[in-house]
Amino acid sequence: MLLWLAKQEGRQAMLRKFIIALCVFAGSVLTSGCCFAKCSDDQAIWSADNNTARDIVYGSKGFDYGSDLIFEEWRKGKLAWRGKGSVTCSNGASICYAQIENAKQLEGASTTDVIIEEIDADRDGHADWIVLAAAKQQLSYSGGLKVQWFNGFHEEAEYGVLIPNIYRFLTCRGGSPLMGKQ
Repeated sequence: MLLWLAKQEGRQAMLRKFIIALCVFAGSVLTSGCCFAKCSDDQAIWSADNNTARDIVYGSKGFDYGSDLIFEEWRKGKLAWRGKGSVTCSNGASICYAQIENAKQLEGASTTDVIIEEIDADRDGHADWIVLAAAKQQLSYSGGLKVQWFNGFHEEAEYGVLIPNIYRFLTCRGGSPLMGKQ
């Protein structure tokens, strides 16, 4: 009987050590952010990459009503340009629009309105994709995005600076998040 109790206590001690080790491992995974890197949308950055640059967008409240939007392009780790916009919604929430500042202000309109679609592909409550429906096309009619140039970059294009229509979640803001294509 004593031998059987000793074996049981040994198994319980081993099980206890295993559970502690498992908890330590799980805690390190959770705090490392390796698997749960998403943040609230007001801290999120979405990007669209091409061969030479990274276009990003982020908002003071994500893409919620009243958010101030920032559009940027990064080339070889340097900010090339920055433009602005804001979010408004019909009836407060049903359909939201990005009001993107345009360069030409045709017919007195200083913004180009583009429908926003947020896609939460993994259903975690945060947008994995941001679609600005026909943003590139709409901006081409109004001289492109109104931008401020940085770091010696400046280009003249027939339709002005055009932004991508689709952005994918990149990272959370903090430090120097914008990294550009190298």
